[in-house]
Amino acid sequence: MKESFLRFMRGRYGVDAFGKLLIYVGLMLALINLLFHNIVLFAITLIIWFYAYFRMFSRDIYRRSSENTRYLHTKACITGGIRGIGERIKAFFGQRTASDQYGRKENFRSRCNSYSGNCYEMQYKVFKCPKCKQKLRVPRGKGKIRIICRRCKYEFVRRS
Repeated sequence: MKESFLRFMRGRYGVDAFGKLLIYVGLMLALINLLFHNIVLFAITLIIWFYAYFRMFSRDIYRRSSENTRYLHTKACITGGIRGIGERIKAFFGQRTASDQYGRKENFRSRCNSYSGNCYEMQYKVFKCPKCKQKLRVPRGKGKIRIICRRCKYEFVRRS
């Protein structure tokens, strides 16, 4: 039995983080539906579960993994924003944060404020070289700095 199931699942996508989320959301909606007995809620629960199992048994691995990547990116941006709110509250009340261990003023930003829009580390800022359009990463919070492009050696001044 186990071997036949493994043969069936060969080449299929399987379970990932987004699939687990869909199953848990469907389970919560089913439990809520036990209290309210609403046909619309029941239909939404079935649709969510159907989509979760469709993703599990799908052979289009590229599309399913891109869906999971988008989910993980969105989750990281939301949790980074929530973490930033907690750091702002701690800073407001005068507590030192772990990222501010050297006594520097922390620049609270969402992890999604990068040049490309992807989640990126909070301690860097990305500029484009005016001459060759190469992306250049510089540390945040250094004031006005002279940036030298590694590709064309063009120098320009920007505020980090």
